[in-house]
Amino acid sequence: MNLHDHMSRLKMFKVMEGTEDQVRQFESYTNQVKSDLENTVYFQSLSEKVKKHYLKGNNAFFKSQDELIAAAGGSVDEFRFRYRFLSNHAHSYPMGFYRMEEGGRGAGVESDLEIGYTGMCLAWAGDILTKAKFEFISLWEFQHEPKNV
Repeated sequence: MNLHDHMSRLKMFKVMEGTEDQVRQFESYTNQVKSDLENTVYFQSLSEKVKKHYLKGNNAFFKSQDELIAAAGGSVDEFRFRYRFLSNHAHSYPMGFYRMEEGGRGAGVESDLEIGYTGMCLAWAGDILTKAKFEFISLWEFQHEPKNV
């Protein structure tokens, strides 16, 4: 994630005007960020081809989104639905605006459909936050259990 974040910011600054100082600063740290990744035990266990791929900094994770969701005990199908639903309302894709009028959406006037969508998204966020809270507590307790000597 660190290398991906680093490279994304470097690419962003390279196309912005007046950011030459930031570009130089990021370029000066690129080798260190790559070295930090290369020195991890997990990274060292990868094949040379995979290492070369990840050192480009284009991927934030070693596992796919679906693998991460499954490992966290989530439903990939449910996640895909939620992701597509939210994505189509956040991006300027046709699904986001083709059928706005029939549901009374997008006019800046409150509608039953928009209230329903807001409630649905709040319920999703609540579910995620509740799960995260319990997982955090579980990890915290595990890390701080008294050790039997």
